[in-house]
Amino acid sequence: MPRPSNKKERRDQIAKALMTVMTKKGYDCASMADVASEAGLAKGLIHYHFKNKQEILLEVLKDISSRHNKRLIDKLSRQSEAPLEQLNAFIDIHLSLKEFDLELLTCWVVLTGEALRKKRVRTAYNKSVENNNRILEEIIQRGLKDKIFNCPDVKTAASAITAAIQGYLVIAATTPNLIPAGSATQSVKLMAQGLLGSP
Repeated sequence: MPRPSNKKERRDQIAKALMTVMTKKGYDCASMADVASEAGLAKGLIHYHFKNKQEILLEVLKDISSRHNKRLIDKLSRQSEAPLEQLNAFIDIHLSLKEFDLELLTCWVVLTGEALRKKRVRTAYNKSVENNNRILEEIIQRGLKDKIFNCPDVKTAASAITAAIQGYLVIAATTPNLIPAGSATQSVKLMAQGLLGSP
C-alpha cells in the first residue's frame, strides 16, 4: 500500500518557517535558504513545494486567514446571539491582548505592506479582509432587524470598524507604547456604538 502524501504537512511546515523568519528579519530579508534552515529542510525541497517566496507568503496568508476565521466563528458561536454581544466579541477577538500572537500579528502587518506592493498578495489579502468584514456586516444587519442598532449604512459602519481594528493592529505591531493598556478594545467599542447608534 502506498504511503499517504505529506504534501500539505510539508507546505504548512514551510509556511510556518517563513512566518518565524519574517518575525525576526522581515519579508525582504527572508531568503529561501533562511526558510529551508528554519524548516529543517533542504532548499531544493522548498522549491519543490513553492515556486518562489511570494508563493510561500500567499500560503502564510491563507493559513493566518483560515486560523483567524476558525477562532472568530468559534468565539461568536459561544456568545449569546444578541447583536451587541456579538459585536463586542468580534472586536475583542481582534484587539484583546490575550488574543494576540506576536508572530501572527507581525506577519499580518508584513502582509499588509506586501499587499500594497504586489497584486497577487493584494487580491488574497482583500479577500481575507472582505470575508471578515462580511461577518461584521451580518452582525450589524441582525442588530438593525432587532432594532438594537440604528445606522443608515451598514457597509460604511462595518468598514469603519474594520479600518479602526486594522489601524490598531498596525500600531500594536509597530508602536505598541502608543496604545495605553486595554484602550484599543474600549475605544473601538465606543466608536462602534457611535456609528451604529441606538433606535
